[in-house]
Amino acid sequence: MSKSRRGHSKDDFIEVEYTPLAMVSRVNGWTKEQIDEMISLYNQGISIRGIAQKMKRTVRAIEHRMARLPVALPPRKTRYTDAEVREIIRLIKQGYNIREVSTETGRPYYSILEKLKNLGLNKTLIKNGLV
Repeated sequence: MSKSRRGHSKDDFIEVEYTPLAMVSRVNGWTKEQIDEMISLYNQGISIRGIAQKMKRTVRAIEHRMARLPVALPPRKTRYTDAEVREIIRLIKQGYNIREVSTETGRPYYSILEKLKNLGLNKTLIKNGLV
Protein backbone atom coordinates (compact mmCIF):
# COMPACT_ATOMS: atom_id res chain seq x y z
CA MET A 1 0.00 0.00 0.00
CA SER A 2 1.49 3.34 -0.97
CA LYS A 3 1.57 6.17 1.49
CA SER A 4 1.04 9.86 0.80
CA ARG A 5 3.66 12.48 1.52
CA ARG A 6 2.12 12.89 4.98
CA GLY A 7 2.46 9.22 5.72
CA HIS A 8 -1.20 8.22 5.34
CA SER A 9 -2.69 5.51 3.17
CA LYS A 10 -6.28 5.34 1.93
CA ASP A 11 -7.01 2.77 4.65
CA ASP A 12 -6.23 5.35 7.34
CA PHE A 13 -9.30 7.41 6.46
CA ILE A 14 -12.95 6.84 7.31
CA GLU A 15 -15.44 7.14 4.50
CA VAL A 16 -18.02 9.81 5.33
CA GLU A 17 -21.42 10.29 3.74
CA TYR A 18 -22.30 13.91 3.18
CA THR A 19 -25.84 15.16 3.72
CA PRO A 20 -27.15 17.77 1.28
CA LEU A 21 -27.56 21.18 2.87
CA ALA A 22 -31.33 21.11 2.30
CA MET A 23 -31.62 18.11 4.61
CA VAL A 24 -29.70 19.67 7.50
CA SER A 25 -32.10 21.01 10.11
CA ARG A 26 -29.70 23.58 11.54
CA VAL A 27 -27.64 25.85 9.32
CA ASN A 28 -25.23 28.42 10.73
CA GLY A 29 -26.85 28.28 14.14
CA TRP A 30 -30.42 28.74 12.83
CA THR A 31 -33.05 26.04 12.60
CA LYS A 32 -35.77 26.22 9.96
CA GLU A 33 -38.29 26.77 12.77
CA GLN A 34 -36.31 29.76 14.06
CA ILE A 35 -36.12 31.30 10.61
CA ASP A 36 -39.87 30.78 10.15
CA GLU A 37 -40.52 32.37 13.56
CA MET A 38 -38.32 35.36 12.69
CA ILE A 39 -40.19 35.91 9.41
CA SER A 40 -43.55 35.54 11.17
CA LEU A 41 -42.60 38.10 13.83
CA TYR A 42 -41.39 40.48 11.13
CA ASN A 43 -44.63 40.12 9.20
CA GLN A 44 -46.60 40.83 12.40
CA GLY A 45 -44.90 44.23 12.54
CA ILE A 46 -42.53 43.53 15.42
CA SER A 47 -39.38 45.63 15.32
CA ILE A 48 -35.96 44.09 14.72
CA ARG A 49 -35.10 44.85 18.35
CA GLY A 50 -38.33 43.14 19.48
CA ILE A 51 -37.57 40.09 17.35
CA ALA A 52 -34.06 39.93 18.78
CA GLN A 53 -35.41 40.07 22.35
CA LYS A 54 -38.07 37.41 21.72
CA MET A 55 -35.58 35.09 20.03
CA LYS A 56 -32.74 35.81 22.49
CA ARG A 57 -30.43 36.91 19.68
CA THR A 58 -28.58 40.13 18.95
CA VAL A 59 -30.07 42.79 16.71
CA ARG A 60 -27.10 42.30 14.38
CA ALA A 61 -27.75 38.53 14.18
CA ILE A 62 -31.37 39.17 13.15
CA GLU A 63 -30.37 41.80 10.56
CA HIS A 64 -27.65 39.54 9.17
CA ARG A 65 -29.95 36.52 8.89
CA MET A 66 -32.73 38.56 7.27
CA ALA A 67 -30.28 39.91 4.70
CA ARG A 68 -29.32 36.35 3.77
CA LEU A 69 -32.86 35.06 3.22
CA PRO A 70 -33.39 33.55 -0.23
CA VAL A 71 -36.49 35.72 -0.76
CA ALA A 72 -37.05 39.38 -0.06
CA LEU A 73 -39.33 40.20 2.85
CA PRO A 74 -42.26 42.44 1.97
CA PRO A 75 -41.59 46.06 2.80
CA ARG A 76 -43.33 47.38 5.86
CA LYS A 77 -45.62 50.35 5.82
CA THR A 78 -43.77 53.01 7.69
CA ARG A 79 -45.67 55.77 9.41
CA TYR A 80 -49.35 55.91 10.24
CA THR A 81 -51.22 58.76 8.65
CA ASP A 82 -53.64 60.81 10.75
CA ALA A 83 -56.47 59.30 8.69
CA GLU A 84 -55.31 55.77 9.58
CA VAL A 85 -55.21 56.61 13.29
CA ARG A 86 -58.72 58.10 13.10
CA GLU A 87 -59.93 54.96 11.27
CA ILE A 88 -58.43 52.68 13.96
CA ILE A 89 -60.12 54.69 16.71
CA ARG A 90 -63.43 54.66 14.80
CA LEU A 91 -63.30 50.87 14.37
CA ILE A 92 -62.52 50.30 18.05
CA LYS A 93 -65.41 52.58 19.03
CA GLN A 94 -67.66 50.42 16.85
CA GLY A 95 -66.61 47.35 18.84
CA TYR A 96 -63.96 45.85 16.59
CA ASN A 97 -61.17 43.97 18.36
CA ILE A 98 -57.54 44.58 17.41
CA ARG A 99 -57.42 41.51 15.11
CA GLU A 100 -60.45 42.80 13.20
CA VAL A 101 -58.95 46.29 13.04
CA SER A 102 -55.79 44.71 11.67
CA THR A 103 -57.75 42.94 8.94
CA GLU A 104 -59.71 46.09 8.04
CA THR A 105 -56.70 48.41 7.90
CA GLY A 106 -54.10 46.00 6.52
CA ARG A 107 -51.79 46.89 9.39
CA PRO A 108 -50.14 44.16 11.50
CA TYR A 109 -51.77 43.35 14.85
CA TYR A 110 -48.71 44.21 16.93
CA SER A 111 -48.10 47.38 14.96
CA ILE A 112 -51.58 48.64 15.90
CA LEU A 113 -51.04 47.75 19.57
CA GLU A 114 -47.69 49.54 19.53
CA LYS A 115 -49.21 52.62 17.86
CA LEU A 116 -52.02 52.84 20.43
CA LYS A 117 -49.49 52.43 23.24
CA ASN A 118 -47.26 55.18 21.78
CA LEU A 119 -50.28 57.48 21.62
CA GLY A 120 -51.11 56.69 25.25
CA LEU A 121 -54.39 55.08 24.24
CA ASN A 122 -56.05 51.81 25.12
CA LYS A 123 -59.33 50.24 24.05
CA THR A 124 -61.13 51.21 27.26
CA LEU A 125 -60.37 54.92 26.81
CA ILE A 126 -61.50 54.79 23.19
CA LYS A 127 -64.71 52.83 23.87
CA ASN A 128 -65.69 55.17 26.70
CA GLY A 129 -65.43 58.14 24.34
CA LEU A 130 -62.50 59.72 26.16
CA VAL A 131 -60.60 60.11 22.88
